[in-house]
Amino acid sequence: MRVPILAEWGWSHDAQLLWRPFAGYRALAATPAGARAALLGLFRWCVVIACFVSLTTAGRLLLDHLLFAPLGWAFAPVAQTLCVIATARVVKAKLPTTKLLELYFAGHAPWFVLLVLIAGVCLFAPEPQLALRFFVGTGIGFALVLAAIVWCCFLTYAMFRTGVGLGRGAAALASALFYVGYAGTLVGYFLVTGQLLPLFGRFS
Repeated sequence: MRVPILAEWGWSHDAQLLWRPFAGYRALAATPAGARAALLGLFRWCVVIACFVSLTTAGRLLLDHLLFAPLGWAFAPVAQTLCVIATARVVKAKLPTTKLLELYFAGHAPWFVLLVLIAGVCLFAPEPQLALRFFVGTGIGFALVLAAIVWCCFLTYAMFRTGVGLGRGAAALASALFYVGYAGTLVGYFLVTGQLLPLFGRFS
């Protein structure tokens, strides 16, 4: 089963899910489960983060950034993996872990698009700092971040709904449990590492 039009054009699963998330997840869930696909999803996440860090800090791709940036952000995919597996067990999802992770990591396209936009500003704007300040000052940056968050939440719901095969209520509950667990894990991580309070101007 394939998503009409986009699959024929050779679009990635991430792009297909942006356009038709429910049909996309249903089609992706019907493919054979395999550890390779799950690892590719995680690898794609690491590559995007590494390229984003390198392009926004150095203006070009540097080998040390590509190698070490994913390590600095490794807590995020680890937390996502643990939370989505734990959530699936709570709602008693009947899906192999490898397929579950493949489905989940295919739903990061909204964040990828946002990161590409930010990196594009840093690369092509005549005055990147002024451009970024404009986006932040006018609220455009906040709107884009909010849109990415909302769309990713919707994709997570679609994953549990048609990818995992849960009912509407169970899918909504699973999505809420996942994000509560993930957000709590991130807050706990930043508290333990002493990075949270300085963000609010305390003890900096």
